[in-house]
Amino acid sequence: MGSIRVLQANVNRNKETTEALLNYALEINVNLILIQEPWVLISSNPSDTRSINHTSFIQTLPETPTGLRPRVLVYTSRFLTDTQVNFRADLFASTDTMVLDILQGTSQFQLVNLYNQPNQREPGSPYTIERDPRSPQGPRAQELVDWLESNNLSLLNNPGEGTFFRPHLERETVIDLTLASPSLARRVNGWQTTPSLGSDHRPILFTIDPETRSTKSTEPTTTRFNTRRANWPKFREIVQHQLETLVDNALQDVNLLGPPSKISREIVNGSNLTIPALDELGRSLEQAITYAADTTIPRVKPGARSKAWWSEELTNLRRALGRADRLYSRLPTPTHREQYCTRRNTFLSAVKRAKRT
Repeated sequence: MGSIRVLQANVNRNKETTEALLNYALEINVNLILIQEPWVLISSNPSDTRSINHTSFIQTLPETPTGLRPRVLVYTSRFLTDTQVNFRADLFASTDTMVLDILQGTSQFQLVNLYNQPNQREPGSPYTIERDPRSPQGPRAQELVDWLESNNLSLLNNPGEGTFFRPHLERETVIDLTLASPSLARRVNGWQTTPSLGSDHRPILFTIDPETRSTKSTEPTTTRFNTRRANWPKFREIVQHQLETLVDNALQDVNLLGPPSKISREIVNGSNLTIPALDELGRSLEQAITYAADTTIPRVKPGARSKAWWSEELTNLRRALGRADRLYSRLPTPTHREQYCTRRNTFLSAVKRAKRT
C-alpha cells in the first residue's frame, strides 16, 4: 500500500482556477483533491449537476437538493491503486460536508471535506477534516481551541503560515485548517501551502502514509517517454558519444575490435565471444540509449494526461503567478500588489482563451 497525496483548495467558484488546480494536481501526482466553493454547472436535475471533467480524475459531489449549490467537491485519481475511496452520503445530508471512507488493506480511516459558513456551529465528528471556517481568528478563536481539545483533534497547519490573502490585507490569515485524530496525525507528513492558482486561498498539500510501509513497489516497471517533445538531434549526439565510450570499452573487454562490418560478422558467428560477453555488450548498448533518452526525452506518467489544450505557456504563466504571489505576501507593497494582480488576471485569461481554441 502506498501513501495518499492530498491537495485541498478553495477555488472561489472559479472555473479557470479549477482547471489550473486539476492540471497542477496531475503534475505533482496527487491522489485526492478536496475542493471548497467549487465551480459547478447547476442542472434542473440535481443528479446532473457537475463541475469540470478530467480524464484522470473522478469527481464526486454531495447530494444536492434542487436550487442549492454544493459547497464541497472531491476528485479521486483514476490511478489510485490498492486503495478504496467511498463517499458516505448516509452520514451527512449536507451540501457543505463530504465524508470519505479510505480503505487500504485492513486499514481504514475517514477523510472529511468541510466548508463551514460564517456563524455555523462546529461539527462534533470525525477523524480527519479539511476545513475552511471563514474566520477562526478573533473573538471565536478560543472557541475553536476548546472544540479541538474536547474532540481530541490535532491542528496540522504550520504555525504562522497563512492560507488566505487578498491585496487589501496587511498580512496573510489562517482560515483553511487541516485537523486530524492523534493516530492519523502521526501518519501525515509534508503539510505545506502551495503558490496561488488564482484564488484568494492557497492550496494545501500533504501526504498520508500507510500504517505499515510496504516493501513492494507500486510504481510501473516500465518507463514511458513523451517522444513528441524529444530533442532528437541531442539524442543522436548523446547516443553516439556513449557508444564511443561504453560500447568501445565493452568490445575491448571481449577482444572484439575493427570495422562495423567485421564486428557484425563476428557477433553473428560468435567468434571470440561468450554468452557473458554478449550480455555485457547488450547492457552497454542499453545503458547508452537509456541515458540519452533520460537526458533528452520527457517522461510521462502512464494513463495520466493533461488536457489537450493545456500548454507549456500556461504552466509558465502559472509559475510566474506563484512567484508574484510569494513576493507580494512577503513584501506587500503597492508595486508588488499590482504585479500580483496583473499576473493573476493574465493567467486566468490565458486559461479561458486556451479552452476556447
